[in-house]
Amino acid sequence: MISLGLMSGTSMDGIDAALIETDGEFNIKRLAHESLSYGNLSKSEILEQTTLLHADLIAKLLLNTKNKIDIIGYHGQTTYHNPAEKKSIQIGDPQYLANKFKLPVVFNFRQNDIDHGGQGAPLAPLYHQALMIQAGLDNMAVVNIGGIANISILTKNKILAGFDPGPGNILIDKFVQAKSDQKYDQDGQFAKQGQIDQKVLDVLFEQTIPGYYEKNPPKSLDINNIIYPEILNSLNLHDGCATLAAFTAKIIAKDIPRTIKHIVICGGGANNPAILNSLKNYLPDCSIKTADSMGWSNTYMEAELMAWLAVRSVKKLPLSLPETTGVSEPVTGGEIFYPKS
Repeated sequence: MISLGLMSGTSMDGIDAALIETDGEFNIKRLAHESLSYGNLSKSEILEQTTLLHADLIAKLLLNTKNKIDIIGYHGQTTYHNPAEKKSIQIGDPQYLANKFKLPVVFNFRQNDIDHGGQGAPLAPLYHQALMIQAGLDNMAVVNIGGIANISILTKNKILAGFDPGPGNILIDKFVQAKSDQKYDQDGQFAKQGQIDQKVLDVLFEQTIPGYYEKNPPKSLDINNIIYPEILNSLNLHDGCATLAAFTAKIIAKDIPRTIKHIVICGGGANNPAILNSLKNYLPDCSIKTADSMGWSNTYMEAELMAWLAVRSVKKLPLSLPETTGVSEPVTGGEIFYPKS
């Protein structure tokens, strides 16, 4: 099937779209991709216009491809995630998209997992395993560093774990917005000019999500769980970015089993040399590569994931496992919205 996946992450900086051909298992072929930046839109404007913005991006991609699309995987914009309350809210109007583009749209990927006792996240480990197997590899961790980081720890025979270790870029983004007129530290330009403040680094572990880092997986995060410590205000722009980049890397490194020797990084953090260099310092015995260098994609991995999950949803294949979300058994998910005249 040819599937179009849409992803707007917790950083709320824009939408990514990816077109793939896949059987929902180990055959994955990349066909096209597009992005739409939110630019200067406010958070309230983004939330009000989410569906229309996604529609604009679909239309843009359709103009640039001759492929006949079979299905759309639409994640929507997460506004709240609390598995303890059995809630994960993604806003958006899948019926509108189905009607507009005359295609079935799969939406609400997380709720069935939560209804069966899972965290509803992360949903990426099965896709990461499929990419690894397609590439003929084994014993790997794939780390997506978006607003929140998530880790998949994989062998070709078993997914060992999948979970959110902690903040990815969200604290860096907030700090940059507080200290400058920029929205994020593009390519780690600020961090590379700064020095890591060890005292602040230690405090971040104590204050950002008290009690979370010591919890064993499965575990998942909402950005609203993350506290912005006041001590960050004492740092200048460069030192703060350097310290927060090291913090993100240290969070990830502490949760990588020492049996894993190969790590692939995707998401916005893959474009931040300060995070990558800190990871190499914390994990000197590991080979650390970006998804781009693997022939995958730093930017479009999660949009590809939604396209792949949409096909799995149609085929009633599992989207999550006990090892990834803590769900009681492997479960499928997603609701399919068909066009109405």
